[in-house]
Amino acid sequence: MLKSNKNFLIQIISLNLRTLFETMSKKSERAYDIDVYGLRLGVHDFKFEFSDGLFVAEEAEEEQIVEKGHGLCNVTVEKSELLITLSFEIKGEVELICDRSLEEFKFPLAIKERLILKYGDELDDSGDDVWIVPYGIQTFNVKRNILEFINVAIPMKRLHPKFGEDDAEGMELIYSSEDEIESQEENVDPRWAALQQLKNSKN
Repeated sequence: MLKSNKNFLIQIISLNLRTLFETMSKKSERAYDIDVYGLRLGVHDFKFEFSDGLFVAEEAEEEQIVEKGHGLCNVTVEKSELLITLSFEIKGEVELICDRSLEEFKFPLAIKERLILKYGDELDDSGDDVWIVPYGIQTFNVKRNILEFINVAIPMKRLHPKFGEDDAEGMELIYSSEDEIESQEENVDPRWAALQQLKNSKN
């Protein structure tokens, strides 16, 4: 009897925690809503602060490019009768893992992007910078857009800042060496070139 009651209590607690998590998740989602339907024609400004919660995967199997970060996203909405233009300006920083040393480091964000919403019969978000949204759309949630813009801004090769200058110098050295070789070949005295060819033919 006691064991049965204990299992029942565990199920109730688990259900309550799941409901609480879903409620908090929905509240977090709504924090990125823009009431486009209620906006008058013209320009409007919105500010969205973000932190680690932005980067939490919605599905357990999803792999996030970024897991921690914080910053501010300014969204300028220009609404007309035919379309809605959203201009994003994101500033902040995220935590990355260095590919070389496996150290954590702060990566600064300075992003400017634009998204155009055109009215149509049904949603089509397959475009990069132009989406089709249904007529009479009530709200538009920018969470996905902010996250995608940040992910795209992350470099393929993630290096701690302490390695940046070394790599840049190495690249400059490689390029300068090639340039010097080409320059030396171009500036060879033609008389020396003729002697060198004669020497090679004898050998």
